[in-house]
Amino acid sequence: MTNRKGLNGFATILYPGALKGAADMIGKDLYVMPSSVHEAVLVPAGRFMEASELFGMVREVNASCVAEEEVVSDSVYFYDRKEQKLCMAGEEGLCVRL
Repeated sequence: MTNRKGLNGFATILYPGALKGAADMIGKDLYVMPSSVHEAVLVPAGRFMEASELFGMVREVNASCVAEEEVVSDSVYFYDRKEQKLCMAGEEGLCVRL
């Protein structure tokens, strides 16, 4: 997920209705992986990997492929389409209703 320019596109996850639209189109909750400040990778929850595997992928890519100034975080986020909440994966207390 990114914007038309592909610049600072990670912020598109906060656009009103953006994650809901993606989750509804796929029909699943989503894991949101920061690829860089320019994009996010959306993964259908329960489809391919568990959150712990995704954390490892994000850390590895950040350490080896992303310029330090373009790293968003080493965290993975979870979007609950029914509740329309975005949380850090595994940390229910940090949810934000979008």
